[in-house]
Amino acid sequence: MSMSIGPSPWATHATLVHLRKDCLQLTTDVVARADKKVIAADRAAVMDSRRTLQNHLDVTV
Repeated sequence: MSMSIGPSPWATHATLVHLRKDCLQLTTDVVARADKKVIAADRAAVMDSRRTLQNHLDVTV
């Protein structure tokens, strides 16, 4: 199994930081019972961050 990380380690790190920030924002808004539109926007941001991260990672078995 090999694993290569996309364009650069810094790009991947930045993507992971954005994903963590988006997840924390979603959790905070859910706990605070924010408006459904806010939670939907947070979920969209998390999904976008996940998609970006998938573009940076390539795992080959």
